Amino acid sequence: MSQLDLVPAERHTVGRALDADSLIRTFLLTAVFLLLWISFRPFESLAEPREVTGVGNIANQVGYSLLFLVLAAWSLFHQPSRLMLLVRPILIATLLWFAGTVVTSWEPSLSARRLAFTLLIIGIAGMAMLLPKNIRHFSDVMTAVVLIVLVLCYLGVVFAPSLSIHQSSDFLEPELAGDWRGVFGHKNEASAVMVLFTFIGLFVGRIRGAVVGAVIIVPALTFLVFTQSKTSLAMLPFVLIISTIMARVRRPAIGIAIALSGVAIFNILSVGSIYSEAMRKLLDLVLTDSTFTGRTEVWQFVLVLHRALPDLQRMKLCYSAAASSAPRSVFSWCD
Repeated sequence: MSQLDLVPAERHTVGRALDADSLIRTFLLTAVFLLLWISFRPFESLAEPREVTGVGNIANQVGYSLLFLVLAAWSLFHQPSRLMLLVRPILIATLLWFAGTVVTSWEPSLSARRLAFTLLIIGIAGMAMLLPKNIRHFSDVMTAVVLIVLVLCYLGVVFAPSLSIHQSSDFLEPELAGDWRGVFGHKNEASAVMVLFTFIGLFVGRIRGAVVGAVIIVPALTFLVFTQSKTSLAMLPFVLIISTIMARVRRPAIGIAIALSGVAIFNILSVGSIYSEAMRKLLDLVLTDSTFTGRTEVWQFVLVLHRALPDLQRMKLCYSAAASSAPRSVFSWCD
């Protein structure tokens, strides 16, 4: 009789252990994405210039460091060897490139601190992908987190518009007045996240049903429209078409070619418009602002600077020669 009593007790203990494991996984995964999208400075006022300090954002540094340590402790007891899957040649090459830029930076100490923070984020991203128990668990957590962020964004627009909609009193960009930004610091950041939410909605729709997916997609697209971010609005259908085609391509080489062609087309239409009058007129027919909010002026400046680079290098050499009291033969090249 006592042996029979042990069976349900054992099952009950296992069930509690599994529930506790699921709760911990859910909590950590939710914390990662809420911190990523809401940050430690939601609904930030843009009326005053942001204070710039040499120590950076303390809240970010402490918050992300603690999250990294918690995830590292969790991973230590959940097959940490799986993290070795991240160690690929492309990642090593990228990190070596980052290290090279730190050494050659004008401010090596600042660059090193930023690299350390980048490594922290890479570690968090890698460990976060070990948290979902399965694809349905991941879908459920994403649904909850995305809806929380969307609700906060809309609540901000309704109850705190001065902190969630760009105002004419903004210190840096008063011309963006009326554009929605929600919990984010800029409309471009908000629009990029809304595009991401749209794709998450498509993913959730395939896992949990079209109705659940629509609950995410409709408010995300609506918010995206009110951000008035031309780039995100134009790129969303473009990326959706490209990704749909790539999902049906069987040969990797063809998929890579399609992806690269998409990037090439976008650059031709954008940067190419400053070279071709016909292309600029074509964009005028499609876009309300073919300058991409003044970005064409920046691209023109960069091109002019690139063309003038040889002359600038010669001027630098001449200046160095003058400063070092070089013989007159050196200055003959400067005339």
